[in-house]
Amino acid sequence: MSKILVNCNLQSGEWTVREEDMQSHYADVRFYFSDGESVVIFNNLTFGVKLKKDSEQLFTETFGITKKYISTENVLFDNYIEHSRIYLESNTTYTLELWCDNGGIRRSYNYVFTTPDMV
Repeated sequence: MSKILVNCNLQSGEWTVREEDMQSHYADVRFYFSDGESVVIFNNLTFGVKLKKDSEQLFTETFGITKKYISTENVLFDNYIEHSRIYLESNTTYTLELWCDNGGIRRSYNYVFTTPDMV
């Protein structure tokens, strides 16, 4: 299964993104959060993703509007709290616009990737 693993360190604002097995016409974008402590405490956490090809917006999803997150273990890529499925074309460059807001502090990051030849 194709995956794009996304982690935002809520303390430092650093984003880490990793692709796994990008070989199908879709990928699950999995969201993780960390902050340097053993347990990450959320303060009205909202977050989301937009998928763009050139300037065309193909997909958008926002989390945390109707569901409240309390805490999670502080792990880089282990227990994701949400995911979005995005649909992709072969040999295409996309931008994932990632963002989160925790306690009124907004973090954002653009991740650019190109899909391989997909069977």
